[in-house]
Amino acid sequence: VAAAALAAAFERFVLRRVPEADATANLSLTVAVLLLVNALVSQWFGNGTRAFASPFPDGPRDQFLLYGARLRYSTVGMWATLLVVLLALYLFLLRSRFGLAFRAVSSSRSSSALHGIRVGNVLTGTWALAAALGTLVGCLAANRVLLTPTMMIRLLVYSLVAASIGGLASPGGALVGGIIVGVGQSLLAGYVPGVDGVLAFPVLVGFMIFMLY
Repeated sequence: VAAAALAAAFERFVLRRVPEADATANLSLTVAVLLLVNALVSQWFGNGTRAFASPFPDGPRDQFLLYGARLRYSTVGMWATLLVVLLALYLFLLRSRFGLAFRAVSSSRSSSALHGIRVGNVLTGTWALAAALGTLVGCLAANRVLLTPTMMIRLLVYSLVAASIGGLASPGGALVGGIIVGVGQSLLAGYVPGVDGVLAFPVLVGFMIFMLY
């Protein structure tokens, strides 16, 4: 809720001041605010890593076997949460009035305004929704990547690659792209000679470039 409120305020009082047609300025301003927030949090929080408790049972014995594979309750809980949220987001964007307005604004802001849609309110709500979902992902991931002020930078890069491979306009495609990136990096590093954990990600980036072309 706090992240949604902060993102809505940022869109309303900062980003909206930038001319709509200047996409480069919008992107530059967003990145600048990201770096500023990270710097402020680092100053207050410190650059060291901290542990973050999992919202699901995560003890040494909190696991079970499924066809010979050992699964942890924390992993199953994280996947179940993400799938439920993804389904809810899909239905929300497909069936609700806000979802219809969001899809209209993403296609054409000017046409949406002419049809009576309050474009500013839709953009503010979109920023709030994105921030809330991003915070949820951060809370689920912090237990695995360790809590630091810049931990989401790496996840953002991986997410961009996954969304580009699966489709920037498709939540289901983004999920498939995420599976390709996660499983692909592990398999490349483990089974392809000469490719380690560091080189596996550039290979996936090359695949992303190929998909974009």
